[in-house]
Amino acid sequence: MYISFSRENDYNKTKCGTERSIHTMKAGKAKRIAAIFAAAALIFSALAVFTAADDSIETVAKYGTAKAIDGILDEGWDGTEVNKNECTFMDRSGATDIAVNWRVMYDNVYLYFFVEVTDSTLGDKDFEFEAWGNYYQKNSIHMMFDMGYERETYYDENAFYIDVSCQGYFHGRGMGTSDTIKYAVVLTEKGYNVELRLDHTAFEDFKAQKGTAFGFDIWGNDCLAPFDGRLYCVTWADESDQAWKNASCMGTILLGEIPEGVTPTEKEIIVKERYPGIADDVVDSMLKGTELKSEGASYEPLTNLINPQGGGNKDIYVIVDGNPGKTDTEQYDSYMAEYTDDFDPWFGVGFGGQYIVTSVAFWEGGHWGNGGWFGAAPKIQLLKDGEWYDYDQTMAPEYPEDSVTAHQPTYEPYLFALSQPVLCEGVRVIGPENQFGQNTSCSEIEVFGYKADADVSHDTLDGKTPVTPEVEPPVSESESDVAPVSSAEDTQGGEDTVKTEKPGTKPEDTKKPDDTTKKTEPQKNGSFPWWIIAVAVVAIGIAVGIILATKKKK
Repeated sequence: MYISFSRENDYNKTKCGTERSIHTMKAGKAKRIAAIFAAAALIFSALAVFTAADDSIETVAKYGTAKAIDGILDEGWDGTEVNKNECTFMDRSGATDIAVNWRVMYDNVYLYFFVEVTDSTLGDKDFEFEAWGNYYQKNSIHMMFDMGYERETYYDENAFYIDVSCQGYFHGRGMGTSDTIKYAVVLTEKGYNVELRLDHTAFEDFKAQKGTAFGFDIWGNDCLAPFDGRLYCVTWADESDQAWKNASCMGTILLGEIPEGVTPTEKEIIVKERYPGIADDVVDSMLKGTELKSEGASYEPLTNLINPQGGGNKDIYVIVDGNPGKTDTEQYDSYMAEYTDDFDPWFGVGFGGQYIVTSVAFWEGGHWGNGGWFGAAPKIQLLKDGEWYDYDQTMAPEYPEDSVTAHQPTYEPYLFALSQPVLCEGVRVIGPENQFGQNTSCSEIEVFGYKADADVSHDTLDGKTPVTPEVEPPVSESESDVAPVSSAEDTQGGEDTVKTEKPGTKPEDTKKPDDTTKKTEPQKNGSFPWWIIAVAVVAIGIAVGIILATKKKK
């Protein structure tokens, strides 16, 4: 900036043919620089007011333990402070009656929240379902946490948000998952209650002691059913519509004093169903042998869908990490991905050697308004000597039809059992594209069977015919002037057979997910703060005035 002004002064000196003293030049520069800095200070002050929450917005969490997470306000909540949401950043309805009151407690393991929502315009389960997971657009509460209390203007690894719908639907991002959160929703005469428990031991640096602070805000969203889309939002701390991505806009919760002689809470051991929705006897009858990773299989993830652009995990290894997951970043989806072959979309596992396979467990990932599932029931194919093979099999449960409504459940498991064990080098789950043609997902794949030398009767695929992709038939020269095949490597098995790609593709340079890419981004529709523009214009005007005044004095 100093160099720029210096050149301008040299130019004026030459043009006007006047000599200026060094003192005068430095004084002019100083005044102009001071004017610019003054304007910048005013602008950034305005922005700071816009983005940062008032530090005085805080409450204290009483030490205590909820009797049960059931959505019923019981004596366990006696003595807790009632906090009221009295701020708003949007009101497009003028007819809302939404009100949000909430309480908070903590103990040595958990944070507890009890939220009472008054809202007379709730929808039924079908209305309140949101295919994209954008439950902030429905009747819901949106809770934001900054457990490290860094108060950054972005979300770091300690910040996350969750949505809980009045009909019990849940969406979480970051640490807000089924592993850390337990909740219950109860409809009431006035609206609905949400009781929620967060396991704060998941955050290594969080200390459950008096004086510990963390960032928090809660929004009550009202969409005035049956009219779709959020029309009103009442908040506790944030009036800027930014706290969902800017942790500095949250209020503060302080942990209160711990009474003497309290009995520490024992952490609940939650046993999650590995195959929810599938009866135990079905699981036992279909999954035979041992999970092959424990038998030494390398479990190399494979797919023909690379470089996805959605909000899912960009690292294909997420499908073999042992965790079926429940959030976007715990699954791999093919939104706007590139195909590496002519087959239908598929996800697979290579073993790094030969194993006897009996069965496969496959978990889909997220589902959205434009897919996340196959267009029809998928199947498994087996890899041997670089080729894929079909084999007789059964599948459970029955695969839903190709529609958003039918695929409301997410991260659901499907089991495949071969008619007899088969010696092979890998498996894949493959199926047709859905009606939207751009999005399929996978959360996890497990393969069951035995080591290659196990005393188990099995097939070897010898003499079987490998599968080839279905492609458009070649156009004859009489129909088109298509250029001939450039080399012999582009065909195999016959002049009309299109070459297939290698059996599996692992995306190179895989990275952990970038949270700046979001498929579900809440709270985009707040009113724009035009007053910031006004302040900026005034500041620039002051700066220009000072510069002009300085010139006139010379």
